[in-house]
Amino acid sequence: METEELRGIARFIIEAFTLKVLPRTGWFRVGVSPSKVESVADHTFVTAIIAVLLAEEENANPFRCCTMATLHDIGESRTGDIARPLARLLENLGVKKIEIDQAAEEKQRAGLPSSAKNLLEELLKEYHENTTIESKVVHDAMIIEQGIQALFYRKEGYDTAEFIKEIELRIVTQSAKALWAVLLQNPEELIWWKEEQE
Repeated sequence: METEELRGIARFIIEAFTLKVLPRTGWFRVGVSPSKVESVADHTFVTAIIAVLLAEEENANPFRCCTMATLHDIGESRTGDIARPLARLLENLGVKKIEIDQAAEEKQRAGLPSSAKNLLEELLKEYHENTTIESKVVHDAMIIEQGIQALFYRKEGYDTAEFIKEIELRIVTQSAKALWAVLLQNPEELIWWKEEQE
């Protein structure tokens, strides 16, 4: 590998590194303090795990789902986390969030070796088009992660009812619907492992 290609990879990695400290801004709307708000990287990590598990249930490629989930918010290292109210406002002004994301992702890939650039372009295009079973699984995993986070924040006293209410309306795969129904039956099970540690 050429030195310039390695530099391109290094720049991409360092840019992705910023997602570890980039907050998911939607939680500020319900009063979650900056010190408690999950980062985009936190969200991405759990989304990837959920995507692998849902993929098995939906007969989707788990490796493709995991990779797509890992990359799905990569552009936010350039754009920041655009919460849905802002995305709706931008759309009313004729600017679609997806176009902002895709422009950022394209610039990010520019310095990568062509094989990596092509792979990322293919996976992100598939994610944005959301027509394959893998992309649907990843979208559902992302929504389920948000739902679980909303349940955790609710337990801490934040009013996340708006977030929780819309989860069921947004998920599409049968396995995600079934998983969400189980999570809602007894949200206290979300912290079962803490009791075992005491």
